[in-house]
Amino acid sequence: DGMTKAIDYLKSLGHKHIGYIGGRELMGPEQEPFVDIRERTYLKLIKEDDDICSSSQDVYINLFDGQTGFEAISKALTKEKIPTAFVCASDSIAMGALAAIGENWNYLPHKVSVIGFNDIASAKFFNPPLTTIRLDTKSMGEMAVVLMAHLLEEEESVPVKITCMNQLIVRSSVYE
Repeated sequence: DGMTKAIDYLKSLGHKHIGYIGGRELMGPEQEPFVDIRERTYLKLIKEDDDICSSSQDVYINLFDGQTGFEAISKALTKEKIPTAFVCASDSIAMGALAAIGENWNYLPHKVSVIGFNDIASAKFFNPPLTTIRLDTKSMGEMAVVLMAHLLEEEESVPVKITCMNQLIVRSSVYE
């Protein structure tokens, strides 16, 4: 839902070339790469939406850190066309992307918008202040504890899916 909100917001401002910067976690003893739901949703949305002219060339994946965002923007600048906006899988990644944009401001062919995820406490103090998707981490934690307690009490359990709300927090890192 958060990725859909981010893409819809960017589209409402006229963005049609939207990139994605994300990270991968390694899971289990085999250290299998786990494709984040934000990345899967982004790829699904751009594939289904004829108004968006993005492609897999606009997807940058590494770690969930600022260096990933910085390197992704730096790499994008070497291409003929750079997206007008990027959705980042975390505010940390977005912070790196904003730093790279700031360092290369004079070389950009146009303003580049950035949206992050998580709404960390410092997001409003970035330069520019970061537009982000606020996740209800408190409710997420509370629900995890309730489910864990249930799993410990019950011998047999049925699969449960819980959805927590998120909110688009509009600040100054997105341009028309």
